[in-house]
Amino acid sequence: MILKNSTISMKKIIFLLIVGSLIFSGCSVSSCKKAGEASYNVSMGPDGYFGECCEGLIEISGGLIYEPANPYADKNGCISLEGGATICSDCGNGICGKGENYCNCPNDCQKCINEGVNMRYYKDSKILESDLKCCPGIGQIKPWHPNLEQYDNSGLKIIGHCTSKCGNGICDKNESTYNCPQDCTDCLEEGEYQKFDNTLLCCNGLNETRPKDSVYLESGNSISKLCTAKCGNNICDQKTEDQTNCPEDCKK
Repeated sequence: MILKNSTISMKKIIFLLIVGSLIFSGCSVSSCKKAGEASYNVSMGPDGYFGECCEGLIEISGGLIYEPANPYADKNGCISLEGGATICSDCGNGICGKGENYCNCPNDCQKCINEGVNMRYYKDSKILESDLKCCPGIGQIKPWHPNLEQYDNSGLKIIGHCTSKCGNGICDKNESTYNCPQDCTDCLEEGEYQKFDNTLLCCNGLNETRPKDSVYLESGNSISKLCTAKCGNNICDQKTEDQTNCPEDCKK
């Protein structure tokens, strides 16, 4: 959702009034915030004030990001997300620092996608998927699953992730044995289930199939796939198979 500057200014005035009342009442205010740290977040109400920026820094919008494939982006590929924090920044020093991007600090940053940001693509976008690039020094990895198309809550297709963490020896968020095998070694064994809230894949030699209806319902709709190599062995495994997920073994 796009925020208007007038709305941001009014909310900031409210924040300053709240901070003034805290100081007047004797409450302490936190020390100054360094470059890349949030000074306040309007979506958090009175609890969203974190402190003034240190001397020499300016405030930029952390909710203003570069996402050219987003249908709500302006002609420069920028969108403003509701609830984004205000960031303290040394924008103008020639270095694209933490919290900065092309849209909130064009003097320092290129038109590219920053660390930790999903590469999202809208099906009716006027640009090509190949036009989406991670910023220099940041690697690009594929979505975590080799076969499933992934979408976020806005209906935007996730085509990759910009991250410099793949290769650090830790299986981080959005990484899996498929897109970052050097970090992710755990996999699901025979008879184990994939869940919607993690990125574990089936071990080599196992196939993905739908779970039994009864197992799916008992899980509270939390599992997505069964990892197995047994379907097709002419034995109906009562624990994991039924006619819906392995009709060749479980005949009527």
